[in-house]
Amino acid sequence: MKRLLFPLFLMGVILKTSAQSPGSRPPNVILVVADDLSRNLCTWLPEGEGQSLMPTLDRLAAEGTVLNNMHSPSPVCTPSRFAILTGKYPSRARSSDLLRDIQKDSQAAVGFNTHIIPGEQTLQQRLQELGYVTGAFGKNHVIEVSGFKRVPYQADPLDPAVQARLHKNADLLKNAFIASGFTEADRLYHGNPDADGVKSLAVHNQDWITEGVLDFIERNQKKPFFIYMATTIPHGPFEPERSWRGDPRIIPTGYLSETEIPKVQVPRDTIDQRLKAAGISTWNAGQVLWLDDAMTAIMNKIADLQLDGDTVVIFVSDHGTEAKGGVYEGGTRTAALVWGPEKYSGKGVVEAGIQLTDLAPTVLEWAGSRRSPDHMDGRSFAGLLRGETPRIHDSLYFEMGYSRALIHDGFKYLAVRYPDRVNRKSVEERTRILNESNAALAARGRPLPTEDPMAPFSHLFLIPGGHDVDQGAVKGFPAFFERDQLYDLKNDPEEQNNLADDPAYARRLAEMKARMSLKLADLPGGFGELHTAAQGE
Repeated sequence: MKRLLFPLFLMGVILKTSAQSPGSRPPNVILVVADDLSRNLCTWLPEGEGQSLMPTLDRLAAEGTVLNNMHSPSPVCTPSRFAILTGKYPSRARSSDLLRDIQKDSQAAVGFNTHIIPGEQTLQQRLQELGYVTGAFGKNHVIEVSGFKRVPYQADPLDPAVQARLHKNADLLKNAFIASGFTEADRLYHGNPDADGVKSLAVHNQDWITEGVLDFIERNQKKPFFIYMATTIPHGPFEPERSWRGDPRIIPTGYLSETEIPKVQVPRDTIDQRLKAAGISTWNAGQVLWLDDAMTAIMNKIADLQLDGDTVVIFVSDHGTEAKGGVYEGGTRTAALVWGPEKYSGKGVVEAGIQLTDLAPTVLEWAGSRRSPDHMDGRSFAGLLRGETPRIHDSLYFEMGYSRALIHDGFKYLAVRYPDRVNRKSVEERTRILNESNAALAARGRPLPTEDPMAPFSHLFLIPGGHDVDQGAVKGFPAFFERDQLYDLKNDPEEQNNLADDPAYARRLAEMKARMSLKLADLPGGFGELHTAAQGE
C-alpha cells in the first residue's frame, strides 16, 4: 500500500495519509484529463524539470507509474476525448458533421467533428452496467448537446434573456452527459471558456470544478465510483486575470454569491507567492500550479475518507501542445501517469507505446468486466503495469484532418491526402475562407497566421495557412506540406529530416505504406490510393 506524503503548503494545509489496505471490491477510478498540458511544464518528466511547481503530481509520479509514451490518436480536444471515453479511433464517430464529410469526400476529416452522439457505447455507460456510480465535471468538448445555442460574445450576462439562455444551455449540457452514461454531471463547461459565449464569463474556475468532485466523492464513498474530471486549464485563456487571478464568483452561467465561492483548494491568491518563492517564472506556470492544487484537494479527500486503498488515479493530458493539430510527436505525445494500489498502478516508468484509446479497456479490466471490448480499438495496458508484457501494440496509428500516420519499429510514416475538390478551390473561394477565418480570430484578439489566400492548407483545416490552433505544427516541420513523410524517430526525434525520397529508405517506405493501407482498410472513409474504397458509410 502506498502512503501519501504530500508536502505542506504555506498556509498550513495538512495532507493526511491512510493505512487502509486494498479491498476486494473493484477500485474507484479518478480520471483527470488536463487540457493542453505541455510535457515541458510537467516537473515529473525530464523535459519539465524546474519549469513549474507540481508537488502533488510529482508525488503521484514517484509512487505510481509514468506512462512515458502515451499518445493521442488525434491531437486536438474533441477527438482526443472521443478516444478516451469510447476506446475507439475518432474516425469511427457517427456524428452528423463527420458523416457529412465522409459522404461528401469519401474521406473522414477527423477534427472537431467527432462527437459522442446518443446511442454511442461509452466507458461510463459500461461502468454503470458494472455497478459503478459515474460522475463528470469540467470541460465537455466531445458529447453532442442538441439545442445548445451560443450567446453573443459581447452579451451582458446580467440581461434576463441572456441568463435564461445560459441556464438552458447548462441544463442541456448536463442532460447530454447523463444520457451518455454518467450518473451525475455538474460544474460543466461546454467547451473552452472563451468559446462558450459571453466574454465577461470567459474565465477559468478550477476551484468550482474541484468542489463538485469533492462533493461527489463524499456522497458516493461507499460505492465503486468513476470520476471524469476534464479541466479547462492550462488551456487558454492564459491571462492570469482570466485564470487564477480571476473573479472566483464567475461560472459559465453567471456569478456565484459571496457565500458560494468555493474554499476547497489552497487559496489561489498564494499561487504567485509560491512561484516567486521557488524562482519560477515560466509562462503558464500559474495555471499548472493551480491544477496541482486541485489534485492536492482530491488526494486529501481520498485520504481523509480512507479510500486510498481502493482508488486508482489516472492523470493525462489530452494531447501534446508543441505540434497541436499535427500527427507529429509534439502533437500526439502526452503526459500521463497512474497512481493507486500497486496491483493496479505498478511502479516506475513504462516506455511501451500506449494510446488514449487504451484507457477505456484498461479501466474496464480493473472494474471486472468479463466482456471482451472487441468494439474498441484500444487494448488494456493493465498487464504492462503489472510487468506481465513488454508491449500491447505492434504499431501506433494516428489520424488528423487530411493526414494519417503510423509508428512501427522506430519509424513514422505520415501521409497527407486531400480530396479532389480541395485542389480545385478558386482564388475567390480561398480568399473568402481566409477572410472569414481571420475576422473570427481578430474578434478574439488572436494572431493571424497569414493573409495570403494561396498559402497551402494545413493538415487539419481547409484554411490557407491553417488556423492559430495548429501553427506549431505548420511552422515546426520542414516537410509539413509534403505528401509522403518518413522519419527515423530514434535518430531524428524532432522529425526534421524527411526520408521519403531517399532511395536508401525506399523499401522501408513501401513497407510502411503497406501497413498503413492494412490499417485504413478497417476504418471509415477513403484516403487516396492508400484506401480507395470508402468503408462504413
